[in-house]
Amino acid sequence: MSDQESEVHDFYTGFEGEAEVRFVLRAAGTDQRIVRLWIGYFDTLMETVQPENGEWTGLALPYHVRAGWYDQSPWRVENLNEVLEQWRRIPTFGIDPQCERAYRAVLDLLTEAANTGSEVWIEYD
Repeated sequence: MSDQESEVHDFYTGFEGEAEVRFVLRAAGTDQRIVRLWIGYFDTLMETVQPENGEWTGLALPYHVRAGWYDQSPWRVENLNEVLEQWRRIPTFGIDPQCERAYRAVLDLLTEAANTGSEVWIEYD
């Protein structure tokens, strides 16, 4: 599906040549919503996540533990509700305003997916 047919929130433009992370909401097999993030925003957010009961969970598990997690792109977000709750707990006070807007766009996408029973895929490029 082309970007014209999907709703795209772009937090990557201006960082071309650096890594990009895309959160893609898929409903009925089509891309409905895409959030494009510069890897720097994604790193900033993921580095604030702390282990839970001494273990990495949700998106923090592949990010912190699995070297080369991005090599298996795209990958479907497992345990969407757990990931959503983890994302909600990310502290955003004092971060760059554009990074906070990116955080909120991903939060909205994850919330919509959970509410509609859709899938979320993550692509790394």
